[in-house]
Amino acid sequence: MDLALDTFKKPAPDMPSENIGRSTITIDETGYLSLARLEQKLLDSGQAELLVDTDEKTLQLHAPVDQEDLRDTRIRLFLDNDTRAGLFHLVAQHARDESIIYTEPTLVRLVAV
Repeated sequence: MDLALDTFKKPAPDMPSENIGRSTITIDETGYLSLARLEQKLLDSGQAELLVDTDEKTLQLHAPVDQEDLRDTRIRLFLDNDTRAGLFHLVAQHARDESIIYTEPTLVRLVAV
């Protein structure tokens, strides 16, 4: 499945984020199953969030910045406070200026559709 998500850059913790365009994330069935397992792990453990490395075989990111400029790309998974549904987004560091690049969150269940 392909998802088009707004992508943001946060230059520093005390600075506001800026929208830098849309990223496309491609997730295959194995990637979805991994997200679903992580969602269940969060529900079972009571943890606030999980941060896991991405697997380029099951999830590809096409960001509005040059891929060589990104490092430490990870999936951040957390639960919605009201529905307890799993949400995820990609978070990376910009190699040139160390700002944070991240996508808007989306429901894990949306990937299964």
